[in-house]
Amino acid sequence: MDEVALVVTALAAGAAAVVKPTAEQAVKDAYAAIKDLIKERYGKADSALVESDLVSSDQRDLIAKHLKAIGATSDEEIQRQALNLITLVSKYEPAIGREVGVDLEGIEAGSLRIQNVIATGGGVKIKGSKFKDSIDISEIQAGTRGVEPDP
Repeated sequence: MDEVALVVTALAAGAAAVVKPTAEQAVKDAYAAIKDLIKERYGKADSALVESDLVSSDQRDLIAKHLKAIGATSDEEIQRQALNLITLVSKYEPAIGREVGVDLEGIEAGSLRIQNVIATGGGVKIKGSKFKDSIDISEIQAGTRGVEPDP
């Protein structure tokens, strides 16, 4: 998952999780922290976009373009917070976390190649796995709903 998709997927997952009445405080705090960091570091960030409902793929595309244009998606601290938020959402709101396109756990292999994944949530999840050689993950469309792959 590229840096833009990482941040936008985290924001979308956080937004989906915190509206649930059972949302864990850790998820709420992580979601608030990443939004606050974006607004603090990138004063030109459109607050309405950062606070917006990220359910529609059009809205996610819009915020992705905006955050990339201001440089927020290449910020290492924002990326770390995005990974933390995705981890917490996956832990406390597994239904949201299961919207991942590829979910691998406990794999041991020489190499891994994943291509052309379209998912409603995050694109690829790999946990507790070991690879001896290379990992090639490309052409991932995460956070898309109702999008069909090109023939």
